[in-house]
Amino acid sequence: NTDTTPEEGEVYLGDVNCDGKIDMIDVTSLQKIIAQLETFEKYGESSEANADTNKSGNVNMEDVVTIQKYIAQLIKEF
Repeated sequence: NTDTTPEEGEVYLGDVNCDGKIDMIDVTSLQKIIAQLETFEKYGESSEANADTNKSGNVNMEDVVTIQKYIAQLIKEF
Protein backbone atom coordinates (compact mmCIF):
# COMPACT_ATOMS: atom_id res chain seq x y z
CA ASN A 1 0.00 0.00 0.00
CA THR A 2 1.07 3.53 -0.69
CA ASP A 3 0.59 5.96 2.17
CA THR A 4 0.51 9.73 1.86
CA THR A 5 -1.36 12.59 3.39
CA PRO A 6 -3.18 14.40 0.58
CA GLU A 7 -4.39 17.92 1.15
CA GLU A 8 -8.17 18.41 1.19
CA GLY A 9 -9.34 18.62 -2.41
CA GLU A 10 -6.09 17.25 -3.82
CA VAL A 11 -6.50 14.44 -6.35
CA TYR A 12 -4.81 11.20 -5.22
CA LEU A 13 -5.88 8.58 -7.76
CA GLY A 14 -7.23 5.39 -6.22
CA ASP A 15 -7.88 6.85 -2.77
CA VAL A 16 -11.67 6.76 -3.00
CA ASN A 17 -12.31 7.22 0.74
CA CYS A 18 -9.68 9.99 1.06
CA ASP A 19 -7.78 8.39 3.95
CA GLY A 20 -4.32 8.70 2.37
CA LYS A 21 -4.04 4.99 1.50
CA ILE A 22 -4.93 2.90 -1.53
CA ASP A 23 -6.33 -0.40 -0.30
CA MET A 24 -9.29 -2.77 -0.49
CA ILE A 25 -11.41 -0.32 1.50
CA ASP A 26 -11.22 1.97 -1.55
CA VAL A 27 -12.34 -0.89 -3.80
CA THR A 28 -15.29 -1.69 -1.53
CA SER A 29 -16.22 1.98 -1.19
CA LEU A 30 -16.24 2.46 -4.95
CA GLN A 31 -18.30 -0.69 -5.49
CA LYS A 32 -20.87 0.64 -3.00
CA ILE A 33 -20.95 3.99 -4.79
CA ILE A 34 -21.43 2.32 -8.19
CA ALA A 35 -24.23 0.18 -6.70
CA GLN A 36 -25.79 3.42 -5.38
CA LEU A 37 -25.55 2.25 -1.76
CA GLU A 38 -23.31 5.22 -0.88
CA THR A 39 -22.33 8.54 -2.46
CA PHE A 40 -19.00 10.28 -3.07
CA GLU A 41 -20.08 13.02 -0.66
CA LYS A 42 -19.60 10.57 2.23
CA TYR A 43 -15.83 10.55 1.63
CA GLY A 44 -14.81 14.10 0.78
CA GLU A 45 -14.54 16.62 -2.00
CA SER A 46 -11.81 14.82 -3.98
CA SER A 47 -13.36 11.35 -3.69
CA GLU A 48 -14.92 11.28 -7.17
CA ALA A 49 -11.78 12.63 -8.87
CA ASN A 50 -9.67 10.08 -6.96
CA ALA A 51 -11.97 7.28 -8.14
CA ASP A 52 -11.57 8.09 -11.85
CA THR A 53 -8.28 6.21 -12.12
CA ASN A 54 -8.30 6.00 -15.92
CA LYS A 55 -9.28 9.68 -16.23
CA SER A 56 -12.18 8.82 -18.56
CA GLY A 57 -14.60 11.26 -16.97
CA ASN A 58 -16.80 8.34 -15.88
CA VAL A 59 -16.41 6.31 -12.70
CA ASN A 60 -17.31 2.66 -13.24
CA MET A 61 -16.15 -0.92 -12.76
CA GLU A 62 -13.09 -0.29 -14.94
CA ASP A 63 -11.84 2.00 -12.18
CA VAL A 64 -12.53 -0.68 -9.55
CA VAL A 65 -10.45 -3.18 -11.56
CA THR A 66 -7.65 -0.63 -11.99
CA ILE A 67 -7.46 -0.06 -8.24
CA GLN A 68 -7.42 -3.83 -7.66
CA LYS A 69 -4.56 -4.21 -10.15
CA TYR A 70 -2.63 -1.45 -8.36
CA ILE A 71 -3.11 -3.11 -4.96
CA ALA A 72 -1.99 -6.46 -6.43
CA GLN A 73 1.04 -4.67 -7.88
CA LEU A 74 0.13 -5.67 -11.43
CA ILE A 75 0.46 -2.00 -12.32
CA LYS A 76 2.74 0.57 -10.67
CA GLU A 77 0.76 3.77 -11.30
CA PHE A 78 -2.51 5.12 -12.61
